[in-house]
Amino acid sequence: MPPKHTPDTASSLSPEPTAQTALTKPGRAWVFARRPNRASSPVGEPSAGRPVVGILERNRVTVYGVVRFAVLLLVVAVLAIGGYHFASHRGGTPTSAQVGRSSSKSGNATTRQATGTTKPAQSTSQPLTSKSASSASKSSSSTSTARSSSGTKAGGTSISSQSSSSNPPPPPPTYSCITSDFDGECGPYASQSQIVGSNNEPWVDQNVWGAGGTNYTQTLYANSPGDWYVIGNVSNNTTGAVLTYPNTGFDMPDGSNPGDHDGHVDSYNSITSSWNVTMPTDSNTTTGWAAYDLWFNNWNDEVMIQTDLLVPSNGDYDCTAAATATFNGMAWHLCVFGSERVWKPGTDDNHLINQASGTVNVLAMLEWMEQNGYLPTNSIWTGGSFGFEICNTSGTNAKFEVNSFSWDAS
Repeated sequence: MPPKHTPDTASSLSPEPTAQTALTKPGRAWVFARRPNRASSPVGEPSAGRPVVGILERNRVTVYGVVRFAVLLLVVAVLAIGGYHFASHRGGTPTSAQVGRSSSKSGNATTRQATGTTKPAQSTSQPLTSKSASSASKSSSSTSTARSSSGTKAGGTSISSQSSSSNPPPPPPTYSCITSDFDGECGPYASQSQIVGSNNEPWVDQNVWGAGGTNYTQTLYANSPGDWYVIGNVSNNTTGAVLTYPNTGFDMPDGSNPGDHDGHVDSYNSITSSWNVTMPTDSNTTTGWAAYDLWFNNWNDEVMIQTDLLVPSNGDYDCTAAATATFNGMAWHLCVFGSERVWKPGTDDNHLINQASGTVNVLAMLEWMEQNGYLPTNSIWTGGSFGFEICNTSGTNAKFEVNSFSWDAS
């Protein structure tokens, strides 16, 4: 051990520093040491040299401070990890629905109430999902109720309309004339543009003329000569004869009135007519047909043009064709019953060509008949009509309807 140094009191105002200088704060003791001068001092002997920082020596509080610091770091780490986990599930990265809701609240989302769609906020975040769009639609219950009637809700999703309660289906069409009288008549109907060349205003009538001895009932519903129907019902027509002929009727000029057409068939340039009807379809229960009924020579000669026939297959209503002819590319066969002549579509009754709608060249048929002896030459018009001859309904309500009708004679 080197001898103890005795300070020179004559030359020193303060004591020589020792090998250790303690810088002490309350509760802490950081000890700094001088690095030994290895060139001049023996190993382990302190001597003057360059001071260094960072050599932590243990004293009464060093271990306690390190432990506290480590625990503090551990607590901070645990809190940081737990906070991140909590934020990621509850409040960390926002979901698309939260983006949509916050955008709505801030006014960045524009709701198009007229069409029930929602415009998403202009953002780099994820787009609105259907769930968020649905949430946006729920925020305005008053407009969603209005939109439900149009079948669309927010987000453009089509839904079933709730119109069954708020918007009931429209009522069936009403008719200006309804009658169940066998002699009942609707009209006459003035200024009917679909009836051209007649001698008076057309009408629609019941014309139940052959139902005596049966339980037949018939009701007529009419708005115009081209818009009407009847409901017929009979169960005991044992003969199968025609019971009724509800029809649109009109008179034709016969030359008796000054200024009228002279009424001769062959003096017309054109006579055409169109029809559209709806009839029952079951020939096992219903028998009837749509037909024109044309009269000439003061009700002495009758010509029928049947267009749509519903007859049983047993042949009870068949006839033997007296002649066949083609008009406007379609074959017709003619049956003769005394003064009544009946045109049927097709070459014979085994080859009927039923037509629920169509157009017929009436003048061509009449001129052919005059030329071939089936109608007197120089025949003069009396009247015309179009409707349904009804024979049987088997106790069911059968509907015969005219959807449209026109007549043009010039």
